[in-house]
Amino acid sequence: TFFFLICGLLILHTLISMAKIMAAIDTLTTNGAKFVDGKELEFHSIILATGYKSDFSSWLK
Repeated sequence: TFFFLICGLLILHTLISMAKIMAAIDTLTTNGAKFVDGKELEFHSIILATGYKSDFSSWLK
């Protein structure tokens, strides 16, 4: 229903607004990551976006 759609959009917006773009990672640590700029932060989750582009056209023949 419309109510569940609005709730889902609010949850998605909240999750996206919590994401942070950081400097390049130098090393992953036990509790987080150390960055090339010298900062070291603890994280519960780390999402690595590699820019991978898949090609499914060969599967869809």
